[in-house]
Amino acid sequence: MKLHGCSPCKHFKMKPLKKIYISLVVFGAIFLLFIFLIFIPSFEQIKKNVDNLSFQKETFSSLKYEKSAIKKSREDYQSLKPEIAKIDDLFLSSESPVEFLNYLEQVSKTSGIEEIMISKISYLKEDNPWASFSLQISFASDFLNFSKFLERLENAPRVLQIQNLDLKKADNELSTLLSLKVFVR
Repeated sequence: MKLHGCSPCKHFKMKPLKKIYISLVVFGAIFLLFIFLIFIPSFEQIKKNVDNLSFQKETFSSLKYEKSAIKKSREDYQSLKPEIAKIDDLFLSSESPVEFLNYLEQVSKTSGIEEIMISKISYLKEDNPWASFSLQISFASDFLNFSKFLERLENAPRVLQIQNLDLKKADNELSTLLSLKVFVR
């Protein structure tokens, strides 16, 4: 049986060059299919891993910086420890306000004031950032001894604040009522 005047074997015979082209196209299609099905998902996973790695590197770098900052803070603290202790000593211990009362009596005697009266001692915490003792001191003296007392009080080895100062002159003496706030640790 002949169709169109050609033999069936003639139709199916291909030239070797045509076979190579068809094989290349088929292998190329298989290769592209292989890339899209296998490598593209792998590339996306690789991209995620690279992003994760860069995030971890940033975190590691940040932690290294924080570690060095903490180390520097410790070194600074060690070098400033004596000064911090001096500052801490400026605040009265909250357990022993008697120490400051003894100091006040000593200052009054060295200033030439014979007798002082200390009253209204109270511990204040309130809304202030630092706790304090509040007290009132009253005494009578001449102006020179009064100014010596105030100067020594101003140079006291404690953090304190004069809140109120009432002076009354009688004869040659000043009658003084002084309200103090002494800060405690």
